[in-house]
Parts: sequence; structure tokens; C-alpha cells
Amino acid sequence: MIVMGVSLFSVLTSYVATQFMARRKSSGPSEVELLRMEMVKQFEAARARDLEENAALQRKIEELRRSLDTRPQ
Repeated sequence: MIVMGVSLFSVLTSYVATQFMARRKSSGPSEVELLRMEMVKQFEAARARDLEENAALQRKIEELRRSLDTRPQ
């Protein structure tokens, strides 16, 4: 009799846990998804900074090349 009680308790607990997790999962984005979105934002910001820095360096290189081409020899 005690084995049947423990088995029934196990099944009931498993069902309640499954229902709880299903409800919790559908309440919005998971922590992993939120972290992934935050990382994507950070990567995009870093890429934008890198592109700006690259463009500034390219302008500086062109400026230096022009100054070398126009100097008297």
C-alpha cells in the first residue's frame, strides 16, 4: 500500500512540476534569450564603434598619402 502511495505522489508531483514549468516558460523570454539579446546589442555597438574608428583611420591614411604626394622633392 505504501508503494502505491509513493508512486501516486511521484506522478502527481511530476505533473504539477510539468504544469508549473510550462506556465513559467510561456510567461516571456527566458533568461538565456534575454542574455542573448543583450549580447547582440553589445556586439552591434562594438561593431559600430569599430567601423567608425576604421573610417577615421582610413581618412587619416588618405590625408597622410596626399601630404606625401604634394610635398616638394
